[in-house]
Amino acid sequence: MRLENGPRLQDDFGRRLAYAYTADGLSIDALMIGEGLAEAWTRDGQHRDTLVALEESAREVKDVGLRMRRGDQTLGVVRTQKMLNSVPFPLLRPVLNLLRFLVIDLGLNLSPLGIAQDPFGSMLVTEIGSYGLGVGFPALLPLSGASCVIAIGEISQRAVVRDGEVVARPILPLSATFDHRVADAYHAGALVRAARRFLEHPELLEASPPSS
Repeated sequence: MRLENGPRLQDDFGRRLAYAYTADGLSIDALMIGEGLAEAWTRDGQHRDTLVALEESAREVKDVGLRMRRGDQTLGVVRTQKMLNSVPFPLLRPVLNLLRFLVIDLGLNLSPLGIAQDPFGSMLVTEIGSYGLGVGFPALLPLSGASCVIAIGEISQRAVVRDGEVVARPILPLSATFDHRVADAYHAGALVRAARRFLEHPELLEASPPSS
C-alpha cells in the first residue's frame, strides 16, 4: 500500500489523513466511492473534485440501474423495450431496420410513440465478467448510432513482470467491437493507446488541458 499526503496530515481528532493506493497504484478512495461504500470528502484535498464527480456518477448509474430493473416508464430505454416486446418475432428485424432509418439516419423524434431518441450515445460499455468471460465481442445495437461497444471481462490473476521479477497481478481484460463504417483500425488503435495511457497513469485525468 502507498499513502499520498493531502493538505492536512491529521483530522480534528488526531487521526492520520492520506490518500491510499494499492500496490498496483489503484486508488482505494476511488474504488470504495465507486462501489458506493464511502462518500467523497468535500472540504479539501487535491483529488476532491475528481472523487466528488465519481460519487455523483456512481449514484446516477445506481439510480438508473434500479429504475430500469423496476421498469420505470420515464426511461426511454424501458419504453423502447416495451414497444419492441409487442412486435411479433418474424417482424422484429424489419421493424428495427425501419426504426434505425427513421431515428438514426433521418434524426426523427419518435418519443411520442415510445421510441427513445438514441439513448445510447456514441459508445456503449457492457460487463461480461460476471458470466465468467474474459474476452467477448458484443454485436453493435441495431437501434443505436453507437460505433463502439467495449466489453469488460472477468478479473483474473496473471503473471506479469514488475521490477524485473515475474509476479501475479490481477488483470482486467477489455475487448471492443468497432463499426468500420465509422472508425477504421487507426482510430481503434488510437482509442486503445489513449485508454491504456490513462489507466496506467490515472493522474493524467486530473491534468489541465494544454492552452491553445
